[in-house]
Amino acid sequence: MASDAHVWRAMPTSKDTDTLDIGPDSGVLRLPNPLLALTLQQPWASAVRDLGKRTENRSWPAPKRAVGSIIAIHAGQTFHEDAADWLAARTGRMLTRSNVPLGAVVALARVVEVVQESSDDMWFFGPYGWVLDDVVALTPVPCRGRPQVWAVPEMVRRVIELQWHLQMSGKD
Repeated sequence: MASDAHVWRAMPTSKDTDTLDIGPDSGVLRLPNPLLALTLQQPWASAVRDLGKRTENRSWPAPKRAVGSIIAIHAGQTFHEDAADWLAARTGRMLTRSNVPLGAVVALARVVEVVQESSDDMWFFGPYGWVLDDVVALTPVPCRGRPQVWAVPEMVRRVIELQWHLQMSGKD
């Protein structure tokens, strides 16, 4: 774990009243309004959704409002073959342009903290690692991405919300 000088953690705020509980247990996962999103190039978005990637590397730290919050993981239109080869060598799964979604929200995840040092995490390349938890895979919801952190359009947010509720109602 990184030293405290390199870690940002969420602090409770009064904004917590503007959230919707969507988790199987009250308070486990909460969908904020607005729902922030981060676009990841493929195959990295699918690695978060399907392969246990729990650190997203950025050249900039997460905004304080994102730390501790659920964000949407958006798969951009770009696919990197070199990244797919790296993933295949380490996970045994071959992701290709034809078997991953592009231009869609593919998961929800909580940004737990931001680290600048991590020697034991194969996913960390730095300089900033957004540590993710509570990842929920979604059936891809088409949506145009944007640079940096952006707000999911309200109609897309509602589709994500409905999908989650339908997924949870089908579980016993």
